[in-house]
Amino acid sequence: MVTIAVGNRKGGVGKTTTAEAIASYLSRNGARVLLIDLDAQCNLSSYLDVDVNDGNIGDVLKEKGGIGLKDIIVKTDLCDVAPGSLELSSIADGLLQKTGREKRLAEELRAVCDVYEYVVVDMPPDVGLLSMNALTAADYLVAVSNADAFSLDGIVQLHSAVEDAVEYTNPKLKVAGILITMFDKRTVISSVMAEQLKDLAGQMGSTVFDARIRRCVAVREAQTQRQDLYAYAPKCTAAVDYEDWMQNELVEVLKNG
Repeated sequence: MVTIAVGNRKGGVGKTTTAEAIASYLSRNGARVLLIDLDAQCNLSSYLDVDVNDGNIGDVLKEKGGIGLKDIIVKTDLCDVAPGSLELSSIADGLLQKTGREKRLAEELRAVCDVYEYVVVDMPPDVGLLSMNALTAADYLVAVSNADAFSLDGIVQLHSAVEDAVEYTNPKLKVAGILITMFDKRTVISSVMAEQLKDLAGQMGSTVFDARIRRCVAVREAQTQRQDLYAYAPKCTAAVDYEDWMQNELVEVLKNG
């Protein structure tokens, strides 16, 4: 089982859309996929029209030996989903006093390691305990960024959390790369920030993916309609860009380790 965390310290950069796109691609190509919503905003769960009140990832994390991950998984047309929780922030506060708190998600994933080939985790837009749980459980991190200053700052802060995870909780964690989303090649700042992200990727021992996910209104429309982007608008620019990126770059990273 391969676990892929998708994150940035800053919200609104296309993190949830990217996590959904990865899960969709892998599932459409025959893999058994579990998608985990670890963001208290529950945007991914809402996107997939999954009820967060009927068992969620918060129930699993807050009490070791209680409700298990298998108990809350929901089957959707896209893939299996572990719904998010609006109370994840307070649950994280409760975990702060518990031994092994950074490893709760990794412990739960062991129970499904024979069920799924891939797990995709939509991380929260922070570098707190929930993000550390994702990084501790992950084999790979896909860092998602817009080509702007605030997104770059978010990657810098995420880099610090990755270093902590590698040193203390998960030495096998690798940064698959930085994916630039909502890209507009017509703007000067996009090109400038893309170059700065390359420098940052080098510091992380990784690279910036060649792909650029172009800004596309169909992404928000699909979310509003609670549909997978590839079901809603498979030929829109973002869908085409994600497909090319996964087929030509991400899959190669996963294959080659």
